[in-house]
Amino acid sequence: MRWLPQKRPAYKSSNALLTRKSRDPRYLLSEPMHSYADQLTTGRHSNFLLPSTRVREHGRGVDAFGCKKACGFGCFFQNLHEGRLTSFINVYDRHMRKEPFGIGSYVHVVQRGTRGLPIVRDEADRFRFLLMLTHFNDTFTSPNWHRDLYDAHVHRTFERPLHWPERDAHVCLIAFGLVENHFHLLLQEIKEGGIALFMHRLGTGMAKKFNERYGEKGSLFQGSYCARAVDDDNYLRYVSAYIQVKNAFDVHPRGYDWARDNFDGAYAWASAYAYSSLGDYVGTFDRPIVDKEFLSLLYNPDDYREFARDVILGRNLPHNSALHSTGLFE
Repeated sequence: MRWLPQKRPAYKSSNALLTRKSRDPRYLLSEPMHSYADQLTTGRHSNFLLPSTRVREHGRGVDAFGCKKACGFGCFFQNLHEGRLTSFINVYDRHMRKEPFGIGSYVHVVQRGTRGLPIVRDEADRFRFLLMLTHFNDTFTSPNWHRDLYDAHVHRTFERPLHWPERDAHVCLIAFGLVENHFHLLLQEIKEGGIALFMHRLGTGMAKKFNERYGEKGSLFQGSYCARAVDDDNYLRYVSAYIQVKNAFDVHPRGYDWARDNFDGAYAWASAYAYSSLGDYVGTFDRPIVDKEFLSLLYNPDDYREFARDVILGRNLPHNSALHSTGLFE
C-alpha cells in the first residue's frame, strides 16, 4: 500500500518518540485488517473490543495483543511494528471476523449491546424486534415501514400490507433468541451477501428507533455483530438449542440454575416465551418469522425436548460447543 505524506502530530510511546507514519498500522497490516486499523488509529472505532483470550507465543504467556500485560495502544502499536502481533490477528480471524459466507452456509450470529447495556427496555421494544425480524428480511424496503403497518391496521400482527410486493427474503431465519442486552440468530445464506444486508438493516433500524424513543445518542451495539459458520450437523443442532432454549432459560423468572434443575417446567415456560423461536417449533405460536420446516424435519417436538435436555445438562455435546464458554457467544 502506498503511503501518502500527511502532517500528523507525533506522539510518545512508552519507549520512544515515533512519527505517526512509522507506527501507523495501516501500512503494516494486510488488507482485510485495514479498515479496523484505520479506525483504531483515527479514533473512529471507540467500541472496538479486543479479544481477551490468552495465547502462548515465543515460549511465554502473552495476551491477545502479543503483550505480556495490558499496556495500552502504545504497546499494541510497538508489538505490531515489531511483528509480534500474530496472536491478535489469529484470534480476531478465528472468532470475530465476518467471513464471506457462501450460499447455503449456516451461520450463528450474536449482536450485543454496547458495554453490556440493554438493547430493549420494555415489551414494545421486544415486539418491534419481532416485527423487524419479519419485515426487514426482505429485499423490498419501505421508507416508512412501521407507518405502513399502522395504516394497514396490521401493526399488532405479522401480516404484510397489501400494497407491498411479495416477500423476497435475504436469508433463511432458522432460530432466534432475544434477551435484555443481546440477541442470537441462526441464519442460512441464501443469496450472496444476504446475511450482511439483513444484519445491517436490522442493526441500523434497532439503533435508530432506540435513540429516537429514549433520547439517546451514539451506538446501541458493541461494535459489529459476531458471526461464526456452523460447519457440521451435530453442531448445527446444538446451536439451535443453545439459541432457543438456553437463552430463554437465562431470562427465566427463577433464574438459569432453577430452570436447569427443573427442566420440564422451565421448558414449558420457554415454549411460551414470545421472544424465542422455540414456541414456533412446538406449536405455541404461528408466526412467519422463522422457517419451521428446518428443525421439523430433524425432530418431532418430544424428541427435540429431550435433545434440548441433553444440551442444557451438558450431555453428548459436540466438541465445537466449547466455543460458547469463551464469552464470545454468551
